[in-house]
Amino acid sequence: MVNNAKSKKSLPKGKKPRVNGRHKEYLIWFSVIFFVAAWMFFLGILVGRGTAPVKFDIEKLQKKLAALKAEDINEKLTRFKIGSDFDKHKADLDFYEDLKKGRDDIRPPPPTPVLKSKKNPFGEKQKKTSKKTVPDKNKSSDKSIHKDNILYQKKIPGLTSNLTIQVASFKNQKDADRLVAKLKKGKYPAYSAIGVIPGKGIWYRVRIGYFKARADATQMLARLKKENRKAFLIHR
Repeated sequence: MVNNAKSKKSLPKGKKPRVNGRHKEYLIWFSVIFFVAAWMFFLGILVGRGTAPVKFDIEKLQKKLAALKAEDINEKLTRFKIGSDFDKHKADLDFYEDLKKGRDDIRPPPPTPVLKSKKNPFGEKQKKTSKKTVPDKNKSSDKSIHKDNILYQKKIPGLTSNLTIQVASFKNQKDADRLVAKLKKGKYPAYSAIGVIPGKGIWYRVRIGYFKARADATQMLARLKKENRKAFLIHR
């Protein structure tokens, strides 16, 4: 007791006793842990009340995702449409390539007729005039093919025969001409004929040959059926 009293008395005035090093280290760690815990508690309160500084707009993100998905679907549909259109154009090009190869049997288009002008009231004759037109190659070729198909019957002898084979009937003239060209490549004497059906209008019928008797057409009819064509014999 005497020693303690002496030690206390021996300290100079205005100075505190020194704290041990271990106690100081414990005090620092306790302060840090307390500060972190208090900060996390404070952040939890902010988030729970909806006053946190960082926010995520979920509705806006959903709209962006829906827009990206719609763009992807539209791109796929566009690709599919382009592919289908390309197949259609390719089929049309193949048909015109076939026409180019078989142009030997196509007649040239008829000459443009000259229009006669009326006489003036004074009795003077005016010169004949004609309009200059630029011929369209595609239209002239289609007209010449159709004319050649319809007038094909004039080339075949034996017009007194009254039997023929009908292969198909089309509402569109180009479809009929296309089938006629295909049958001619198969060495068939094909042609097209116009028929008017009451209430339905004009139809273009694709036919093959002229026959005097049914027995004459049997062989050709059998050949067509082997090619899976629904052909039948009719009277002209």
